[in-house]
Amino acid sequence: VLIFAGVPSRYTGVDLTALAFFYITVMDGLALQARDGASRKALMAAVDAAMAVWSMLTRPRAASTDTPAD
Repeated sequence: VLIFAGVPSRYTGVDLTALAFFYITVMDGLALQARDGASRKALMAAVDAAMAVWSMLTRPRAASTDTPAD
């Protein structure tokens, strides 16, 4: 579990660990695609898509009472 010090209150209720993991995964994928010769246009399209979902991913979620399946 990651601990985020000084997180603005607007992110209360946001799973910051999952958010960080998502964007790290996007960055890793971009690095692999760039290494393999992807065009700047293709890479920027992926960045635009990842940033387009930022507001949805940073919206506070209500606490879930569901037990996650393993």
